[in-house]
Amino acid sequence: MDRGYNNLDILSNNRSNILRYLLQSRVCTRAQLSKFLKLTPASITKTVAGLIDCGLVEETGFIQGEKGRRSVGITLSNETLKVIGVKLSRRNYAVGVFDMVGNNISTRTDTIAEDDNLANILHVIKNEILNYIDRYKDIVAIGMAVPGPFLEKEGHIMLVTETKGWSEINLQEYYADSFPVPMVIKHDANSVALAEWLLGSRADDHSKTIVSFLIGEGIGAGVIIDGTVLSGSNGIACEVGHVSLDINGPRCDCGNYGCLELFCSSLNFVKHAKEQLQTNSASMLNRYAPLTYEQIFEAARLGDKLAISLVQRAGRYIGYGSVNLIIAYDPDVILISSDLSGGGPLLLDEVRRIVNERTAEHISKNVRIEFSRLQGDSILYGAGALAIDYCLQNPEHLLEKAKETQQQVG
Repeated sequence: MDRGYNNLDILSNNRSNILRYLLQSRVCTRAQLSKFLKLTPASITKTVAGLIDCGLVEETGFIQGEKGRRSVGITLSNETLKVIGVKLSRRNYAVGVFDMVGNNISTRTDTIAEDDNLANILHVIKNEILNYIDRYKDIVAIGMAVPGPFLEKEGHIMLVTETKGWSEINLQEYYADSFPVPMVIKHDANSVALAEWLLGSRADDHSKTIVSFLIGEGIGAGVIIDGTVLSGSNGIACEVGHVSLDINGPRCDCGNYGCLELFCSSLNFVKHAKEQLQTNSASMLNRYAPLTYEQIFEAARLGDKLAISLVQRAGRYIGYGSVNLIIAYDPDVILISSDLSGGGPLLLDEVRRIVNERTAEHISKNVRIEFSRLQGDSILYGAGALAIDYCLQNPEHLLEKAKETQQQVG
């Protein structure tokens, strides 16, 4: 049976849909809202008026509306409230402040050594968050994007390759009651998928199936369908990094063999390059110590043969992973992000070649494969998007904080 809805539920849902649509469309008219959300003009006018009174929405002046008529535009305010996004990865972390439309206001980053204790790292991150909350009095939520597989219901990371002891700490319990505002923790690939849809997309992408293919220190995928992230029963859906490409391949920390992550994560990309350098003394990559994936990309752009072959090899394996994603989720678009998205056209062309070669033409021609639409660190933006979307889907929390801010200013 469908759940029943009382008037407060309906009002909250309408507010949430309006705020999410405004974030995607940037600027629109009341008539456009009414048409897209299938709400009466009177309902839109009344609900928007309440959001304007609280400072969450503002008018922008006249814009071209329905049938070319000039209408008053409305937009989500980027000055009223802020959120914090936290990125945790194997080798670094970042803590950033975002406004409600996804602009990055301030960011602090640091590296993580291989032997760093996770509890110490989490303590440092906690202090960074508290410092930002003390500095910005209008913080309303915190989002944290973590590597996976992340068991969302239980609150801890199941496995992170290339690390030790990370699965032993329950992140939700560790941060419980640490902050005066809500905190949301999700898998990094799911977070990036949400950011692609919410911040990097357009309002006409509402009905699209978007796959965010995260190729960083680990590999993951996030799928968002009609504005909803596909998490699965335990929060580990789309864990494509541990799909086996070679059942007789090397053993992965997850227990499987020949996992995709072993062939084209940025860590294994560099590891494979170092192995190849043992028999390629002429490559310019020998000049670098320590070698990084950025240097391999630069060498490829300069025409180094080994570097070119390394980037193409990574592109092939990303292509194999993309084929699996296409068959599993039938997306409209696959957006490649994180470290290896710096491979440029050389890498992307190879990904597309593999997809065209290994999927039926009527399937491959209908899926776009592109680099991320997000600027900067896609995982950090994903964390910011988590916090923003929590607020948009809980408008009463947002309205309460907006009123508190107005009173403080007053």
